[in-house]
Amino acid sequence: LVEASEAQLAQREQGAARKEDQLRELEQEVQAVTYQGAALVSREETLAKREAALERAQEALVQEAQEMDARRNAAREQMAKLHEERQALQERKEGAGKELHERQAKLALLEAQLAEA
Repeated sequence: LVEASEAQLAQREQGAARKEDQLRELEQEVQAVTYQGAALVSREETLAKREAALERAQEALVQEAQEMDARRNAAREQMAKLHEERQALQERKEGAGKELHERQAKLALLEAQLAEA
């Protein structure tokens, strides 16, 4: 009976030792999963920060492109105004040339009439 009790006790101790080993293994697995989870959270936070930085950079690029478009449009308008001014000056120059030619012809006519008189 004592030997049977000792054998049962030994079996129980072995079973308890196995359960303790399993418990330690589970604790190690939980610790590893917890560590991995923390690493993933940290990585996610890093990625979120990078994404936010990229979004800000993209917004800055869009704004810069809009400003460049506005400057380009202003330059086109300025070029169009300068072209119109140039055409107006050319027309005035041509008109002044015609007027000068007409006045020179009248002067020559008056000089001829004066020479005859």
